[in-house]
Amino acid sequence: MKEWDIRDNEETRLSSDETLHLGGIVLAEVFTPSTVTNLYRALEKMPGRDEQKKQERISRIKTRRRGSGIGGWESLGYVRREGQSILGDGFTDPDLPEGVDAVWMRLHYPIPSVAVLVATFTLSETWADLSEILRADYRTQARDRKLHVYGRFSRVRAKMPWARPKLYRTGHSIYGVEQQKREACEELIAKFERECWGWLTKHFPGRFATEDTRNRPAIRILLTRNSVPLVERSRPLALVGLDHAWDAWSSSEAPGWMLNFRNWPLDERRRFGILAAARRSDVARGDQHGEPETSAWYLIQKFHDYHSGLMVRWTLMCLLSIYADRLGGLRDRAAARRRFDGSVRKARDLDIFLLGDGLDASTVASEMRKFTDSLKRFRYGVVEYEQVDDRPSGEAVVGESSRGSRYLRVLPKFLTRKVVNSRESTVSSSQTSRVRAELSPALHEMLNEQSAQLVNDMSAVTDNIRASAELRQAIANTRLQRVVVLLAVIATAASVVGVLISTVWS
Repeated sequence: MKEWDIRDNEETRLSSDETLHLGGIVLAEVFTPSTVTNLYRALEKMPGRDEQKKQERISRIKTRRRGSGIGGWESLGYVRREGQSILGDGFTDPDLPEGVDAVWMRLHYPIPSVAVLVATFTLSETWADLSEILRADYRTQARDRKLHVYGRFSRVRAKMPWARPKLYRTGHSIYGVEQQKREACEELIAKFERECWGWLTKHFPGRFATEDTRNRPAIRILLTRNSVPLVERSRPLALVGLDHAWDAWSSSEAPGWMLNFRNWPLDERRRFGILAAARRSDVARGDQHGEPETSAWYLIQKFHDYHSGLMVRWTLMCLLSIYADRLGGLRDRAAARRRFDGSVRKARDLDIFLLGDGLDASTVASEMRKFTDSLKRFRYGVVEYEQVDDRPSGEAVVGESSRGSRYLRVLPKFLTRKVVNSRESTVSSSQTSRVRAELSPALHEMLNEQSAQLVNDMSAVTDNIRASAELRQAIANTRLQRVVVLLAVIATAASVVGVLISTVWS
């Protein structure tokens, strides 16, 4: 095993001329009709502006959210730690997590009923360095040791340190070098993500604040020095999900940036997550002296400027997925039969849902269908990505491939979608030239289908649940009336018997 550890450490060791950093984390919070008051309160508490400008901003946001369909976005400035320089529309916050250099915030309102806050956290080069983790040496470990005792009271006897059972067996799990490196990288990244979510939900609590962290949309941005992520074969980079991927997307309008919608390699329970990566020199821009600007401060700020629109579209799809899950859970609970019916409790749960997520889901899904009517409007301000296609010439074009996909479950049909160009005309798959799938049309079609399905499900399920709740309430009232009548009869009989006994006794 020592020989295996030496071999695995050498094969997974990051080269000395390569670096890997977690450059930033992009989070998104949505404010629906039931949570938009939290947004207004947060804007009033934001420092850096006088009261008149704050009220003007809030009034402007309300105007654009009142069904006029104007839409748009506006910058909320940026936040830094105390003692750091501030220029323009920015302010300091002592509660900013350690290792975060700045938070760039932009508020979007694509449809009247939803405001989306995109917050991009720029991380320090030294605090978010993953290179040393991938260069360190690890040893195979035995974890999760378990003792199973045979016979009576086996579970209790297995926990007694003084017990000496005759029949028993033991077991444990083996954690190798690669798995420990993955865990170390995931632990560092997850720590930053939890702290960033904590800061965002503290100051801007929206709809996602009530969900588990794994069910909130987030983009993790990784930066390399020499290797091209998601394209080149690299065993060290494979530990953080940057190895060659068949389902990667490359930007045609922001060259150098790559996306992958797979789950994070270690956390399969993670539902909404995008992995963005780039080689620093590919996405850097030369300054006035001709030297490229490759710092994380510059690159993450540019990523925020270019990709906020894409993050908003993807966040809307995540929101509809959560609404669909909530509706499905309510439907399943309504169909469950228990010994104690609980009709009043179910009616109360339905009332809470209808006035909360139910009203929000109906409004959002209805407006989303209008938002997705035009592909030209949908992709306005969205940086375009194309599917990486490294197959040799002569193979099947997009839509004809039989090769399976490893996409995140939210995007299960990208490879089988027909590409729609900027003129909103479908590209025929019979063309001899190879066609590369585009991300915006795929998101557009998925969001359109999702909103239409949610509108139909909301109408059908809520009507059925409402009718069932009303019927159960009527049954409960009938039973209560019968009990009251029975008690009245018993009370009357008791009084009559009492009168007769008193009469006879007297």
